[in-house]
Amino acid sequence: MEPVIEFKDFSFKYRAQTEPTLRDINLSIMPGEKVLIVGPSGSGKSTLAHCINGLAPFSYPGDMTGTLRVDGKDPAKLGLFGISQIVGTVLQDTDGQFIGLTVAEDLAFSLENNLVPQEEMFVKVDEVAELVDVKKLLESALPGYMAPYTAVADVFDMRDFIQAYLDASLKGETERYQLHTGMTKEEATAWYEESFKNFEMDGFSEEQSKRFVNAMKGIFKNCKYSVGITKRNTMTEYVFDLTTTPNTSVLSATEELNAGVYYSQDAVNAACLDIYDKYAAESTYGEEKIVTVTWNAFSLMNDQMEDAEYNKLMDAVIPVE
Repeated sequence: MEPVIEFKDFSFKYRAQTEPTLRDINLSIMPGEKVLIVGPSGSGKSTLAHCINGLAPFSYPGDMTGTLRVDGKDPAKLGLFGISQIVGTVLQDTDGQFIGLTVAEDLAFSLENNLVPQEEMFVKVDEVAELVDVKKLLESALPGYMAPYTAVADVFDMRDFIQAYLDASLKGETERYQLHTGMTKEEATAWYEESFKNFEMDGFSEEQSKRFVNAMKGIFKNCKYSVGITKRNTMTEYVFDLTTTPNTSVLSATEELNAGVYYSQDAVNAACLDIYDKYAAESTYGEEKIVTVTWNAFSLMNDQMEDAEYNKLMDAVIPVE
């Protein structure tokens, strides 16, 4: 195991002084260790900490010799902002370090400075409060404190659910959908396969039907879309923008098939399979666009797939007529 902090023959001298405050320091701190540095005033305890968190030499200029590594990196090369991403400092006067009026505001402080979008910030604050096991304490100490955070987290969860639903139903990528629904892998796979039974064609043999369904699966796997931030309207209804580059392969395949001349049903079937296989291997696309969709989670979870808004979404992602 490598040290998380390591000084080797390290010395530091403030620019305004003639003698080093730190001289020939050799110190290794391993991951998980708690190390207490003790000594009289002026012995270099704060200077040692300043070298670790980058304040020396960036805020307190001086000369360094030897080597210092923090998480395997050289603070002098990372710069003050770079080292701040991996080192945190709790001041001796902790009250003087509080910025906001609540713990939540302090948790969000660095996110605000890094220009993290507010919606994402709410989610991260919630995650951090849970990580350090203070979420319940905050809720009991400040009734209603978590309400806006929980609301935004719910919206982000629905956004992920919608993306997971589309990935599962269109591409057969069911892992995240399983997490949302509690389905087993076998159940999710069966649900995906069931949706493609609508593509079984009259006049095809069993083998031809299987080949056509596989071609359609290939075309659907090539769909391009991304779910934007969701806005909650009611208990089950959400509004979001979907960015998509329409997969026009079905339209292209139909046009190409209709342009051919055939003298038997067998010839039509053979041409159809060859054409759809081609577009499964290399799909065609229209211009990227954004459509606003109202998503009714209740109707979709109950397989009421005739929802007009859902059809609008599908027509944008993969138009068929």
